[in-house]
Parts: sequence; C-alpha cells; structure tokens
Amino acid sequence: MKPHFVVLARLLAVLIVLNGCMRRADSPGMKGPYLGQVPPSVTPEVFAPETISTRDDEINAVFSVDGKEFYFSRDTYRDVSRAGRDYTIMFMKENMNGWTEPRVASFAGDYMNADMFMTRGDRYLLYCSDRPVDIGGPRNEDADIWVVERIEDSWSEPRNLGPAVNSESNEWYPTTTLDGTLYFSSPREGGFGGPDVYRSRFEDGRYLDAENIGAPVNTQYNEGDVFIAPDERYLIVVSSNRPDGLGSGDLYVAFRKRDGTWTEPRNIGAPVNSDALEYCPMVSPDGKYLFFTSRRSGNDDLYWVDAGVIEESKPDELK
Repeated sequence: MKPHFVVLARLLAVLIVLNGCMRRADSPGMKGPYLGQVPPSVTPEVFAPETISTRDDEINAVFSVDGKEFYFSRDTYRDVSRAGRDYTIMFMKENMNGWTEPRVASFAGDYMNADMFMTRGDRYLLYCSDRPVDIGGPRNEDADIWVVERIEDSWSEPRNLGPAVNSESNEWYPTTTLDGTLYFSSPREGGFGGPDVYRSRFEDGRYLDAENIGAPVNTQYNEGDVFIAPDERYLIVVSSNRPDGLGSGDLYVAFRKRDGTWTEPRNIGAPVNSDALEYCPMVSPDGKYLFFTSRRSGNDDLYWVDAGVIEESKPDELK
C-alpha cells in the first residue's frame, strides 16, 4: 500500500500547485478589461501596481484593439549611466483564466527595445531599437524604427523602416493615424533646436520621406514622444525647457484647426503633469484613457487618467 500512498500524495501535490496557478490567474486585478484595474477619474492613478508598475522602470502602455493584449517596456538595469539602454518589450494576454504573467516579446530580448505601437488593425507593431541594421553586424549607435508583422499567434522577424524614416540620429516613439501616416520624434539635423516631431505619409505600401511638421508644435525647446490621434484631430507631445513647464518634461496637447494647421501646444497641467518628468503618452484604442509614464515616485511608473483631460485643453474657438 505504501507505493500507492506515495503516488497519491504526489498527485495531490501537483493538483495543489495547479490550483494555486489557476487561483493566481483568476485573482482580482488580473481578470477583465485593462488587467482588471479600477478605472481612474481625472486624477492619475498608478497602473497595475506591483504587476506592471514595479520597483523597476516601466514605460509605454499599448493595448490591442480588442483589449486582449497589453505591451509595455521594462528596464531592470539599476546603473543610472545605462538608463534606457536595457529596455525590453514585455507583453501579456488575456485568456479564459485571466491575464498571463508578463513575458518578453518574441522579437525583443536582445539590444534595446521600446516605444512600441500597434497599427489600428493590430497587424503590425512598430517599435524602436538599436539592434544591428545588418544581420550579424554591430549594435547600432542610434535607435531606429522597426516593424514586425503578426503571423498567427506570433510576430515576424523585425524589419527596419529604412532611410525614408530613419536617419543617423535617434528616432523615437512611432504612432500612426488611421490612414497609416507615421508620427515620431528625432533630434536629426535641420530641426528647430532639440528633438522635433516628424511625419511620414504612407502611400502605395511604403513610407514617404519624413518631414518636420514645423511650428507651432516644434520650437527651440525639446519636443518628443508624440501621440497622434487616429483621426489626426489632436496630438500629444512631451516637451521640456518651456517657460510654462511644471517639471523636467510635461505633456502638451495641440489641436488641428480647420485650415489644417496646429494650435499652440497647451500644457495639460496638474495633476497629470507634476514637478517630475512625464512622458510616453498613449491613448487607449477605445479613446477612454490617457496612459503615460511619470517619475514622480522616484522611478518610472505607468499612470492612467480619464482621457477627458485632453478635451479640457482645447481652445475655446474650437469647442
């Protein structure tokens, strides 16, 4: 009887472990829309503390259109001299048991990978990396924009967007409109001062040469991490060194006027912006929430807030 008792005991132990895993997957906060988190109001809240926002540095918050996938970037390297050099793209999926634990994306893991954006059909994912442009070549000295294509439940090999978009300087934070127009930031030569916002139209299956979108969005100050609304109605840009800034970097919003030009970027203000750095804005696909990264806690965490704060910054003449 003893061998049977040992077998039963081991089987019971396995069942207990499996039940524990199921309970963790189904635990409150890990099941339902937006990782089961309680939606915020007009006061920003830390997004998914301990699961997403941890003692490490986290940036970017990208949901698929159906809300069943979530991507973010994490930097676990604590050497401040390497800040931003070890970002890795993580992802989670919702299944019948709840949200999976964060895992490294199939196309990431090596080199620096961050600033991803899923095109509106979720077929393509854009991101930034210093991976070699040529297979087997040296690590790139600057960050380029890359793309992967969805293949069933995985992603293709990364493809560099090429010289129409990328330059010998850094390219950061790609986002696109419904018609495929790409917006991003770069400190390349020929700008207004620091990093500027650029745009590349998508025609006949390819990106056209990038163009600086000009004033009043771009200035002698620093403009980066631009989010463009799907209908190109507004853009959110991170800017630093402006006289009306609250911290080392703030979120500003500019609206497209009837003549196609942009309004003066307006500081979204407190409590979204603080005396710390706010960056990496991203509006959820349903338009309900504004996600961003803030350093107000001492390290980089993800925050979210009701997207109504964007409309509050609209000039009276456009209301």
